[in-house]
Amino acid sequence: MNAHRSLPALAIAGFLLLAGCSDKTASNGITQPESAQSGTTASGAVMQDYVGRALGIVPGTAVQTVTATDASDGASLVRVTVQPRKGAAVVVSFDANSGVLEGISGGALTNAYDVDPGPYFISVALAASLVQREAPGTVTGWSFARSAAANEWAYTLALKDSSGAKRLVVISAISKNILSNSAL
Repeated sequence: MNAHRSLPALAIAGFLLLAGCSDKTASNGITQPESAQSGTTASGAVMQDYVGRALGIVPGTAVQTVTATDASDGASLVRVTVQPRKGAAVVVSFDANSGVLEGISGGALTNAYDVDPGPYFISVALAASLVQREAPGTVTGWSFARSAAANEWAYTLALKDSSGAKRLVVISAISKNILSNSAL
């Protein structure tokens, strides 16, 4: 991942990719923004490698694979949208030039699925559990990306508590330390 790409920018991009500010709903009920729908449909053996890698992180069915341009820095990305067996769709992004994992993002987190990005990182379910100890609430969106500021991989979780107050909490995917906790 490019060092100048920031975790908050990726988190916001991930949330927008799933929540869709200007969105359309596909026949399978997955809401995606215009940019994802108008991206180049990916095909071929190279794209199948990305799909295989995404399915290794998020078990389920690949429902869309597109190439896109990152609005923050112009990097070419391959985004694989995976529909887990249960739960909300998850988007796994790779740098199209290097093949390096750029990030993962999802919507509301339920107990129906978990995302495990690799042996050195905590899962999104564990990250949510640890965050909810400090900031109780429902996870309404999340992302996993490299934090340029902290120079480590982290989860960013959007939470909504019982009073309707919203928070954005960043937790290290390695040390399990809360990196930031702010009201929205």
